[in-house]
Amino acid sequence: MSKSTLDSFINSFASALDINYSLDPDILLSEIEEFDSMGQINTALLIDELFGFQISFDSLSAISTLRGLYDYSIKQANPE
Repeated sequence: MSKSTLDSFINSFASALDINYSLDPDILLSEIEEFDSMGQINTALLIDELFGFQISFDSLSAISTLRGLYDYSIKQANPE
Protein backbone atom coordinates (compact mmCIF):
# COMPACT_ATOMS: atom_id res chain seq x y z
CA MET A 1 0.00 0.00 0.00
CA SER A 2 2.74 2.44 -0.91
CA LYS A 3 0.00 4.73 -2.24
CA SER A 4 -1.22 5.25 1.31
CA THR A 5 -2.38 8.78 2.01
CA LEU A 6 -1.16 10.64 5.06
CA ASP A 7 -4.62 10.44 6.64
CA SER A 8 -4.95 6.69 6.10
CA PHE A 9 -1.41 6.20 7.42
CA ILE A 10 -2.24 8.16 10.58
CA ASN A 11 -5.39 6.08 11.06
CA SER A 12 -3.43 2.84 10.61
CA PHE A 13 -0.72 4.09 12.99
CA ALA A 14 -3.33 4.99 15.63
CA SER A 15 -5.01 1.61 15.26
CA ALA A 16 -1.71 -0.31 15.50
CA LEU A 17 -0.80 1.52 18.70
CA ASP A 18 -4.32 1.47 20.21
CA ILE A 19 -4.54 5.26 20.17
CA ASN A 20 -8.08 6.54 20.70
CA TYR A 21 -7.46 10.25 20.22
CA SER A 22 -6.82 12.34 17.15
CA LEU A 23 -3.23 12.76 15.99
CA ASP A 24 -1.84 15.84 14.28
CA PRO A 25 0.58 14.94 11.46
CA ASP A 26 3.20 17.23 12.98
CA ILE A 27 3.07 15.76 16.49
CA LEU A 28 6.45 14.72 17.82
CA LEU A 29 6.66 10.97 18.08
CA SER A 30 8.29 11.45 21.48
CA GLU A 31 5.05 13.09 22.68
CA ILE A 32 2.99 9.99 21.86
CA GLU A 33 2.86 7.93 25.05
CA GLU A 34 2.00 4.76 23.11
CA PHE A 35 5.15 5.14 20.96
CA ASP A 36 7.25 3.29 23.52
CA SER A 37 9.47 0.29 22.73
CA MET A 38 6.45 -1.92 22.02
CA GLY A 39 4.88 0.88 19.98
CA GLN A 40 8.05 1.14 17.92
CA ILE A 41 7.92 -2.60 17.19
CA ASN A 42 4.27 -2.29 16.14
CA THR A 43 5.16 0.74 14.00
CA ALA A 44 7.96 -1.19 12.28
CA LEU A 45 5.53 -4.03 11.54
CA LEU A 46 2.99 -1.52 10.21
CA ILE A 47 5.58 0.09 7.91
CA ASP A 48 6.48 -3.33 6.54
CA GLU A 49 2.82 -4.17 5.98
CA LEU A 50 1.86 -0.85 4.36
CA PHE A 51 5.02 0.04 2.46
CA GLY A 52 6.82 -3.27 1.95
CA PHE A 53 10.16 -2.53 3.59
CA GLN A 54 11.72 -3.09 6.98
CA ILE A 55 12.57 0.10 8.80
CA SER A 56 15.53 -0.05 11.17
CA PHE A 57 15.05 1.03 14.75
CA ASP A 58 17.88 3.55 14.23
CA SER A 59 15.92 5.13 11.38
CA LEU A 60 12.73 5.01 13.42
CA SER A 61 14.48 6.77 16.31
CA ALA A 62 15.88 9.46 14.02
CA ILE A 63 12.46 10.51 12.69
CA SER A 64 10.83 13.17 14.83
CA THR A 65 7.23 13.56 13.60
CA LEU A 66 4.40 11.42 12.32
CA ARG A 67 4.52 13.32 9.00
CA GLY A 68 8.26 12.68 8.86
CA LEU A 69 7.66 8.97 9.35
CA TYR A 70 5.11 8.96 6.53
CA ASP A 71 7.39 10.95 4.19
CA TYR A 72 10.34 8.66 4.94
CA SER A 73 8.20 5.58 4.30
CA ILE A 74 6.90 6.90 0.99
CA LYS A 75 10.44 7.75 -0.13
CA GLN A 76 11.78 4.31 0.84
CA ALA A 77 8.86 2.51 -0.81
CA ASN A 78 9.21 4.51 -4.03
CA PRO A 79 12.91 5.21 -4.64
CA GLU A 80 13.66 7.41 -7.60
